[in-house]
Amino acid sequence: MDVSFVILTWNSESYLEKCFDSLISHLATEHLDYEIFIIDNGSTDKTVDLLKNYQQQYPKLEVIYLPDNIGTTRSRNMGLKKCCGDYVCIMDSDVEIKTPVFKTLIETLESVKNIGLVAPKIFYPSGKWQKSIDQFPTLLHKLKRFLFLRKIEEKEGELEIDVDREKPVDYAISAFWLFKKEILEKVGLLDKNFFYAPEDVDYCLRVWQAGYEVVYQPEAEVVHHTQEISRGLKINKAKKEHLKGLAYFFKKHGFLFRRPFFSSAVNPDRKVLFVAYQFPPIAGPATQRHLRFVTRLKAFNWSPVILTVKPENAADYVPIDYSSVTDQLHAFTQVRAGAFNPLDFLLRFKARFTNRPVSGAPNVLPVVASGSSTGIVSSRKQVIKDFITDLFRIPDMMNGWIPFAVVKGLMTLRKHQCKLVYASGGPWSSFLVGYCLSVLGRRPLICDFRDPWVRNPYHKKKAALIERLETYLERLVVHRAFFVIANTERLLIDFRKHYKKEPAEKFVHISNGYDERLFNTDKEEHGIDKSRLTVRHVGSLYGPRTPVTLLQVLSQMKKDNFLSSDNFCLEFVGRVDTDSLSEKILTDLDIADIVTITPPVSHTEAIRLIKSADVLLIVQPDTDLQIPGKLFEYMAARKTVFALACPGATAELIEQEGIGLIAEMNDRQKIGEGIRFFLSTFKSGELDSAFKIDNLSNYESRFLTKKLVNLFNQVLNVNDG
Repeated sequence: MDVSFVILTWNSESYLEKCFDSLISHLATEHLDYEIFIIDNGSTDKTVDLLKNYQQQYPKLEVIYLPDNIGTTRSRNMGLKKCCGDYVCIMDSDVEIKTPVFKTLIETLESVKNIGLVAPKIFYPSGKWQKSIDQFPTLLHKLKRFLFLRKIEEKEGELEIDVDREKPVDYAISAFWLFKKEILEKVGLLDKNFFYAPEDVDYCLRVWQAGYEVVYQPEAEVVHHTQEISRGLKINKAKKEHLKGLAYFFKKHGFLFRRPFFSSAVNPDRKVLFVAYQFPPIAGPATQRHLRFVTRLKAFNWSPVILTVKPENAADYVPIDYSSVTDQLHAFTQVRAGAFNPLDFLLRFKARFTNRPVSGAPNVLPVVASGSSTGIVSSRKQVIKDFITDLFRIPDMMNGWIPFAVVKGLMTLRKHQCKLVYASGGPWSSFLVGYCLSVLGRRPLICDFRDPWVRNPYHKKKAALIERLETYLERLVVHRAFFVIANTERLLIDFRKHYKKEPAEKFVHISNGYDERLFNTDKEEHGIDKSRLTVRHVGSLYGPRTPVTLLQVLSQMKKDNFLSSDNFCLEFVGRVDTDSLSEKILTDLDIADIVTITPPVSHTEAIRLIKSADVLLIVQPDTDLQIPGKLFEYMAARKTVFALACPGATAELIEQEGIGLIAEMNDRQKIGEGIRFFLSTFKSGELDSAFKIDNLSNYESRFLTKKLVNLFNQVLNVNDG
């Protein structure tokens, strides 16, 4: 017998059906052998009729009918005495199981020998987190819980204060427990001197006293349609019994103002130094990847200590968004390093001796015809200036933070006892910070390459000597790292190809992804005007990411009277650093009424705009190794995608998941066909069903963070061994 269930009912007519049906359904799904004991505590509603009906259908169900309500402990003990399973589950009759939980909880019980009882994460039917775990009560703590429980739940749930990580807890409410059968043998039954509560606190304390641990497992989730019969200040029978039970509890265990403490065998949080130049309030394409990892690590017993740059010292072109600094981020330890721009320093030094004003870049002399002697001299001067400029930008313009970050990082490694260093790039200077900290601090290093470094198609070619130096620096970093993370399969293959002397297993793939917490809301987002097709690009456009051909196609389609402001709208939301997209260009092409440009918005607003679009645009040319991070958020919104992309990683993902159409940047015919297809399916109401994605779980932040944590754990096993 796998699991024995003990369920207590009392006037549970409105909850029992949801509870029992969901239990039977998930037991079948998880293929567990079971027995169920339901004890009815003298119900006077239709609970008894429901139970008799269930008895006829399920032979593994045994019901004990009591004439009167004898309380929670004595009635539950009647069921506990009959249990024969390897595991025992106590459930309230107002608990509903909506996702598989039992195998997760059993795996937790078996993961560490001393774990005796495990409890899941519990939600209210509204989706709000329920404070089902707490410390052992003192008189003051219990008074605070009586008066302010709702506020405590709201604050901890919103800030995710330890609600998303597996951890030992003092106690968990008995709405849902799973424990080993041996607990009954060594701890005994529930204390019958409690009529209603706090029998769960008492039993958990006895579990700890017997040498076992009580553990909270948030990866298992249930819904509690709580009846709340003892909440609030109103005095009723349940509240009186609760107060009597609390007085008995304090008398029994002999403490009132100081709670008992038990050491845990579960591994405490391990700390990782998280080197990331882009971290709120610094905004950028990497920020969301960092946040997805950082906010999920605690669920896997890892605590990040973030080493980043001071926003006032960040590079001039790096966007700053102070609204992105939420209360949730204040819960993480952050160490901010100073920085300076060595090129600016050089120019100021030069200005002191030449009495010339300082400019943002070195003066560039005009290059005259190379046939003249002046032209040759000027060309040589320009080459020298370019060389000096490139020399002060090794490996990038953010290199001025390296010395400050290394000093801060070394102090942080010692102060917080960080076990390893994780560095994310670009900027590539983050890898050099991570390398120095790994060598000087004697910590293992993991490098997360969000983009290629020296083989990046956007990489500006420098002098041959400097190119060789940067290639050497990348090789140095790769060789030092225990693991090198590539965020696309193609980049993974590229690394293995260029570093054949390194073990192939050093290179691993962890894709970009999305955070379901940003998308799992009851609020549906809709476009402002559903009479016209809304196509939206949310993100930055720069360099070769220029939609010039698309704009030309739209201009021609408007001339052909196929498009108008009545049936079509294309919106670019975000930073635009390309001359091919401006209000003047739109006016010249006569498409200013169907194409708009919106300045950068907050990430929350960007998600809203993604969810309210009909079609989402990707502009990804000449980058066969990369996939833009926003594509995963497009997928999470379950929206149709139109990608202007070359053959490569982006196109492969879209084809693999079947989420949209692809056209190369300059293929006028394909672009036009795509616009016509989207417009026709939008008019017929078939656009939403044209492309579907079946399984998004492989791209969700919890799954991806677990892959990262597996690397952390492997590194420590190797390093400790």
